[in-house]
Amino acid sequence: MADVESEWRWERDAAKNGWQMPTASWFARLWGVRHVRAIKQIWRVEGHRADCARMGMVCHSSFDDWVIYGIATGREVSNGRLF
Repeated sequence: MADVESEWRWERDAAKNGWQMPTASWFARLWGVRHVRAIKQIWRVEGHRADCARMGMVCHSSFDDWVIYGIATGREVSNGRLF
């Protein structure tokens, strides 16, 4: 579980930037499932960053990190679906 300071920073970044978490089904927010989804998202983001770096660009977004943290900690909003 995340510490209090990490949670506070996550909330502060959301308020400061006007960010909102994407929606996810009930199943996607289960403990094990959300951790697998977070790892998959990390791979996707790192692949995108590597592609940008090969083209000589910097494509780092703190929003990506913020969303991954939110997925891993179960902060996604319910979309009302089971699956």
